[in-house]
Amino acid sequence: TKSANDKRGTFQLRSASVFGVNMLIIVDMQSIALVHLTSTYSWDRKYIAFTLSFESYEIADCSEKKRFDSWTEMLLPTVISGKEFITLNEPNRNAPGVLVLVAVEPETTVKHYMDNLGGANLYSLVKLGDHKTIDATQYASFLTSDKAIQVYYVMRSLCKGPGPYEIGDASVTKLIPMQLFYHIYVLYTFTITSTSDKNDYSRDYIVLIVHHDLISHMVIDGHEVSEERHWYPVVGKPGWQIAHLKALPGLHIVKARISATFGCYTYGGSKGFGYLTTTDHSTDKISEFCIHSVKTMTLPAAVAEW
Repeated sequence: TKSANDKRGTFQLRSASVFGVNMLIIVDMQSIALVHLTSTYSWDRKYIAFTLSFESYEIADCSEKKRFDSWTEMLLPTVISGKEFITLNEPNRNAPGVLVLVAVEPETTVKHYMDNLGGANLYSLVKLGDHKTIDATQYASFLTSDKAIQVYYVMRSLCKGPGPYEIGDASVTKLIPMQLFYHIYVLYTFTITSTSDKNDYSRDYIVLIVHHDLISHMVIDGHEVSEERHWYPVVGKPGWQIAHLKALPGLHIVKARISATFGCYTYGGSKGFGYLTTTDHSTDKISEFCIHSVKTMTLPAAVAEW
């Protein structure tokens, strides 16, 4: 267990600590990286797993040799793997993204749709734990598999962009399976710059992945989302669309006014800084623990010891 002033090690929650399900913790690790921790309660009630989205904002000199992008993300419990995904794209950046496919079952075949006529690239993951890295397309697209997989989207650094005005830096997030989309999300967008340049500012976006019939029911912070602009079709998944909406820094609530689910991510960046993360997802077999948590919160407050 580390002290509150020592941020360089592993943080541990003691057994007596109270920690809410899907609580978001933001840890600023001495201006080296920004880390998101989202809890996922285990079904055997023995641990709480954290997803960790690593967001670097150290500026690298791209002209130096042997420079490379570095990112990390923990593998998630297999119960939240899936068979259908909609990939992300980054229309506001030039650096191409990367998809990482991870098998949680042997002999898995993955199909990545390239058009709306059935054209697709096929990938084989032979063993449990096999992974394959593929280039992301410039458009959002449908990806499916015959067995459960996990998919990660990697945002590349400035050095991978073709122009001098690229923003952002290396970051990674898990893609949420479509069956785990939810109907409401609470998220926070950041304003962080890493240079003294007065013209350097953070540009933040909320990404919505929505069926067309749901667009007119989408609300962000109490305001309807425009149907006329921003929306682009998802290749290989007719009826589904994606939007990248500019967001002001701060807390936001995104929801549908009817009972329907959709996907939601947030990303942003400035010169040499970038972040990318899912805003949460639905989980199975969690209702009983939610009831327990509500009762627990009526007890005297407990603080996690680091």
